[in-house]
Amino acid sequence: VIAYAGGWQLPDLVWYVVLAFWLIVMPWWLKAKWELNGGWQAYTVGWMLVMPFWFALVYLRPQPEDALSLLAIMGLVWVADIGAYFCGKSFGKCKIAPTISPGKSWEGAIGGALCVVVYMTIVWKAGWLAFEAGWLKTILIGLILTVVSVCGDLLESWLKRAAGIKDSSNLLPGHGGVFDRVDSLIAVISIYAAFVYLF
Repeated sequence: VIAYAGGWQLPDLVWYVVLAFWLIVMPWWLKAKWELNGGWQAYTVGWMLVMPFWFALVYLRPQPEDALSLLAIMGLVWVADIGAYFCGKSFGKCKIAPTISPGKSWEGAIGGALCVVVYMTIVWKAGWLAFEAGWLKTILIGLILTVVSVCGDLLESWLKRAAGIKDSSNLLPGHGGVFDRVDSLIAVISIYAAFVYLF
């Protein structure tokens, strides 16, 4: 209803709520390990996750030529994930959240962040980003989005663990479901779009 009233554009207030959710509520949620018992709470969280993500994708790619800058941010998520996986497998000892996602380690997260620094340097030099910023600010943005990416992944893992299920769906067997493929993207693209829209 809010989007329809605004000509299918989300107002500033909604984007501020998106920022507050991902930067304040979500870390608090992971720390407190809140459980959802289904019903309106689960539906509300589902809408809070998916709808801003959809509007973010539409907002960040208004024209075909904008696809490259959106893909560059999506690439950040994939680079961080792949770097964290291989660094975690090779050096991982200190677990980030063993009760939520036993496979994730601080060493993996740091390795993923270092890969993001290299990646963001490349896309910054290539001019693929939708914003103009110096190298240092670009790296800082990349590292913030990397943290959001890891936390988005952890939140999805916690939601599944709290619900007592292994896969979010059966659409992609062996991959944990579709939600497992886009959990970090939902967080990163939503918060990135909020920053671009507001600032």
